[in-house]
Amino acid sequence: MAAWIPSVALAAHLIPARQIERRDGRGRLPTGVAELDALVGGGWPRSAMSELAGGRSSGRTALLLASLGEALRRGETVGLVDVGGSLDVAAAQRAGVPLGRLLWIRCGADKALAAGEIVLAAGGFGLLALDLGEERPRAPTAAWLRLKRAAEQQGTAVLLSSARRQQGALGACAITLRNARPRFEGGPAPALLLGLEASAQVERGADTAEQRLTFSHE
Repeated sequence: MAAWIPSVALAAHLIPARQIERRDGRGRLPTGVAELDALVGGGWPRSAMSELAGGRSSGRTALLLASLGEALRRGETVGLVDVGGSLDVAAAQRAGVPLGRLLWIRCGADKALAAGEIVLAAGGFGLLALDLGEERPRAPTAAWLRLKRAAEQQGTAVLLSSARRQQGALGACAITLRNARPRFEGGPAPALLLGLEASAQVERGADTAEQRLTFSHE
């Protein structure tokens, strides 16, 4: 015989339809690279954390800037937590990032997650990127959980950019860039640099896919 559940207790376990829509049909924020959008279902998932990993000259910075620029072009409020202050202002401008509309926070690795939480708590951000560079923050799982929950509550797409996957991070989508090589036109000299090609390995849950991506050079 099934147990009777009081309506008040039952209500505590019900999930409103709008909350399900935000969680599962939350929408995507395009990355700025069409080939990658096709791999990840339209872009970075809102209300979730995503990871972007890659070593030096892998195209990671180019992809990060493309995502920031695309979000700003779409009228989103965008924040960047820049560990070590490594943002190249000239490169950002070439990528279409209007710095006057970007909330740019420079700090050390030990302050990055806390800074991200503060930004998310303010509300209204479509994209928050944490560029950890070569650093590997020593953060407990609880800190990553707080950041993840804040992204869910605010409906923000949170992007962690670092040299390698972050232990303890709880990303809904993870992209690792590798085997990058430059693309030139003309030769033997002088040759014109057209852009960069890199392999992108995408992990979404149990699904894994790989694609060669092209980043233009301006």
